[in-house]
Amino acid sequence: MTLTEKEKMIAGQRYVNNDPELAKDRRRTRKLVNEFNDTMKTDPDAGSDIIKKIFRSCPRSMIFDILLCKKRV
Repeated sequence: MTLTEKEKMIAGQRYVNNDPELAKDRRRTRKLVNEFNDTMKTDPDAGSDIIKKIFRSCPRSMIFDILLCKKRV
């Protein structure tokens, strides 16, 4: 069975980083990070819901600060 590029990445193997599935995940995460940054300025409690979307699971005791996601030039 051939692994997808995402499966290879998760397994710590070499992978092609411009794979469409990985690109889609990056776009989704960038959107959520921007949403988190904007939300934290006005409603910090709502940030935990967004963090759960980004990380899939999140300890209840996790402390949030504004995330900075910069595009590499």
